[in-house]
Amino acid sequence: MLQLCKGVCSLLFVCAVALLCWQVQTLWPSVFYLCMSTITFVWFWHDKRAAQRQRPRTPERDLLIWSLFGGWLGALAAQTWLRHKSQKRAFIIKLWVTILVHCWMFIIVAVQLILSSAGLW
Repeated sequence: MLQLCKGVCSLLFVCAVALLCWQVQTLWPSVFYLCMSTITFVWFWHDKRAAQRQRPRTPERDLLIWSLFGGWLGALAAQTWLRHKSQKRAFIIKLWVTILVHCWMFIIVAVQLILSSAGLW
């Protein structure tokens, strides 16, 4: 069920970003999310590797901050493909809270951009 929720949420968000890019006629939102998701995925990979080698870990706070500021698609991909931070219920709850906060911020910014591009703001 959680996998389905991840997939649907990710697909809806990618469609929303594509719609925003089309509406304001720029690709910067797509580039931003691609970069932030890649960076977040790499941080999760780095943390998993550190855990396997018993090295100093990346604080969960840092992983959540990267997720909050646009890298949550990369975080979900890392949870699925790397199987990292996918069993810790407390982290999963915090991650979904950051995803909801980020999506709310995205909606606010997207509405302002669409209204300003239409000359209504």
